[in-house]
Amino acid sequence: MKILDLPSIFAAEMNLEFSEARTIGEIREFFHEFLVQLFEVSSVDNRLVGHIKVYSEGQNGTSIRANLTGSIRNLMVIANGDGEERGLRVWINVITHMVKEEELVGRVTNAIRKFTANQKEIVKSFSLSLSNTHRNK
Repeated sequence: MKILDLPSIFAAEMNLEFSEARTIGEIREFFHEFLVQLFEVSSVDNRLVGHIKVYSEGQNGTSIRANLTGSIRNLMVIANGDGEERGLRVWINVITHMVKEEELVGRVTNAIRKFTANQKEIVKSFSLSLSNTHRNK
């Protein structure tokens, strides 16, 4: 395993619309599975030198803060809110010293598209905008 001298960065904003209103528990589970997918494409040999962070806001006050560093056992998803949500605004940040940036951007973008397509019973639509700014909210 070769560690890169400079980190590779993926930063994006995603608007996510669910097929129906989702509870906070369902949203937490969705993001847990989402981070597992991001980890799989940004790590090498099940190790990540860097981090994955996902933040979200919903119209009804729901927020998600998800973080993963090092290994999959360090995955943490914190969900706040009482009501249900139909849509979320999501910020995604991946920093790694293990995958070159061009490859990282392609892998993560493809993983997001595949994940949302595989979740078609949950996800009604999504839009993804890549950014050149790492967001640390």
